[in-house]
Amino acid sequence: MRLDRRKTVNRRQPNRRAYALVIVLLFNVLFLMLIGVTWRRMASVIRIATVRAEEIERDEGRLQVLAQAMRLLETGLPPAISYERGATITLGVSGDVRFFNVRFER
Repeated sequence: MRLDRRKTVNRRQPNRRAYALVIVLLFNVLFLMLIGVTWRRMASVIRIATVRAEEIERDEGRLQVLAQAMRLLETGLPPAISYERGATITLGVSGDVRFFNVRFER
């Protein structure tokens, strides 16, 4: 705005760059906190899934042998007081062959 042709009124622009920098830094900090929380949760979910998969793989052969032993008991009692029998199981997922001993005692 000019009051006189010789004089000009200088309007001072507020410096807003400092505010923008603070907002960007605040956003970055909040974003990194969110990533940290998500990372922890995903890591715990992966650990739990890994443990469950290992438990299933560990128990796979044992459950098959136990089922065979229960089928053997359905036919009658073992012939001796202490009866031991071996079983060979081939696991489906990995193809490993495992050997188990089952002992029946009265």
